Amino acid sequence: MNCTRSLKYHVFVPLYNIEVVEELIDTTIFKSYQIIRREDINSKCGLLLFQENHFARQLFQDISERHPDKLIFYPHAKYVLYTEFVIEDNNEIYAKQVHEIRQNVCNIILALRLISKGRCQIYNGYYFAEGHSACSQFRVSTQLLNMERSHRTNKNALVVEEIYKLTPEKMEQATNLFKILQALPKDSCTVPVVYFNNYYDSLLPHERIIQLAIFLESTLLAGQADELNYRLYLRASAFLGKDVSKILKLFYAVRSQIVHNGHIMKNKDGKDIIKRLKKLINSDREDETELLFYFVNDYVEPIIRELFHKSILLMNSGAINNFEDLTQKLDTFIIKQITKESFEVDSIDTQNLDELEV
Repeated sequence: MNCTRSLKYHVFVPLYNIEVVEELIDTTIFKSYQIIRREDINSKCGLLLFQENHFARQLFQDISERHPDKLIFYPHAKYVLYTEFVIEDNNEIYAKQVHEIRQNVCNIILALRLISKGRCQIYNGYYFAEGHSACSQFRVSTQLLNMERSHRTNKNALVVEEIYKLTPEKMEQATNLFKILQALPKDSCTVPVVYFNNYYDSLLPHERIIQLAIFLESTLLAGQADELNYRLYLRASAFLGKDVSKILKLFYAVRSQIVHNGHIMKNKDGKDIIKRLKKLINSDREDETELLFYFVNDYVEPIIRELFHKSILLMNSGAINNFEDLTQKLDTFIIKQITKESFEVDSIDTQNLDELEV
């Protein structure tokens, strides 16, 4: 006679820096998940959370607006991603189920991040059943110290992170992308995913720039060792169908200053970079951190997000298998565009050749 009992687990993942429209609350999303309000947690879990349980206390601490470990600008979790599952009381089965949920949550958050701006973030995930409780983090987790809603720079400028606004239209896009991510081979974009998510786990714009630079080098420069910047500008512009070279040149000038000096130097090159940043974002401020914050948020991150999203769609269609395939196809496309029409010297007034530096 089989006496193994079944356990019903409740899974809660607090969501930070996100607003959710009313019609998406308590509806089934991503097949078996829901977004619930934080005040509805008890109704889902019943008396389990009223027990004297360390993880239950930690969960309520994570979603509270204030607690001793939170500074004034720390976010609170207004919403919680929720799911449940029933399994036999067996450690091996439990570990397999938790692994699957962790993978699902990572792909849910990645899908949300790729289809829209706004810093949607998570920290811990909690699992509760009768007599059982656990807590774990995810590959897409952001540490609380890096999750401030707004913060001040060294020169006391207030910079504010953008709230992620989840609508039915975005949910439809995220659901479709989630299905694609679930089906992708695990090794197709492992490295870019790591650094894209590290971007969300960075507080200072200087750190974010380094993470995004590594992302670019692991995607559009995959397998390359020379003429890196030139290749990057050409490939990114060709892939996205628009000229992004100006932004990427400035991005790499900033990145070089950060890597070699830790900040933008006040020499001639550094002053030129600050001047270019101010002109691009239309600001007269001199605060380096503030300028870099809005440069990354408003100009660089949208390019990265579009590039990554489009790449994943191409992988799903079978057009490319990995990023080395992508770079090879982009180079072929660029060469075809360059050689589409030959350069005819006869059609140019020879007196102007010096001006063309031919």
